[in-house]
Amino acid sequence: MIQLINKSTGKTFSVDFSGNQVIVNGKSYNFDLKEISKNKMHLLLNQDSHNAELLEIDSNEKLLKLKFKGETISFGIKDDLDLLLEKISIDKNVKNDKLIIKAPIPGLIVNVLCKKGEDIKKGDTILVLEAMKMENTIKSPYQGLVKELYIKKGDKVEKGQVMVEMGGGTLSNKQ
Repeated sequence: MIQLINKSTGKTFSVDFSGNQVIVNGKSYNFDLKEISKNKMHLLLNQDSHNAELLEIDSNEKLLKLKFKGETISFGIKDDLDLLLEKISIDKNVKNDKLIIKAPIPGLIVNVLCKKGEDIKKGDTILVLEAMKMENTIKSPYQGLVKELYIKKGDKVEKGQVMVEMGGGTLSNKQ
């Protein structure tokens, strides 16, 4: 499953594919997609015919821009891993005004890119976690001060282990 977030309206669409069907926000549609030419495609959705054009895709920033029904639409993309990270890697303790970043998966800390006391911005890469021979960058979901680092380069971490405590920040996503 993926989530598409319309950048102009904020509306979220949960999308899953199953054979020749696409399930959008729990509703199933018959689906067929044919490439017409480079970046242009024909979409058949429950017998409704549409043309679409892929204008831009940025896999690093997970952004998709397309032209559909004459309108240019930009979407943010969240895949299963993004949704899992969002769900388990951040806890908010309102009483102490601190934010905890936990390991989303077991792995090895290959780089720590922040220091205790450092003021970091939302989206800054704070550490790199290697799991299953893949390096995963862990980015700060808010702006704030690094209150405590519980890990260092070379440490092995378990899923759910507290890695970083931050404070004085604001979450980028509403909880």
